[in-house]
Amino acid sequence: SCEAPSPILMMNRVEIVGTAPALSVYVDGAAFLKYMVRTMVGTLLEVGHGRRVADSIPDLLASRDRSQAGRTAKAHGLHLVEVRYDRPPP
Repeated sequence: SCEAPSPILMMNRVEIVGTAPALSVYVDGAAFLKYMVRTMVGTLLEVGHGRRVADSIPDLLASRDRSQAGRTAKAHGLHLVEVRYDRPPP
């Protein structure tokens, strides 16, 4: 159901800060797909819980197969921290 012109996006930074159970995941990019960050967090949670090995992430990304990723993390606790524009919006 994504309306993006392309599903290929570049992330500038993905950073995990803190220790369980109080973790923060910071994602910086120019654009995001629907549920993209929540899917990333769900997959990283699988790694943290030992249900997926961290070394599997590059192959997951290369496969471009969303069904191979982790469950979409719940929106509970999700916060938009900042929106920046390189130029004023139209």
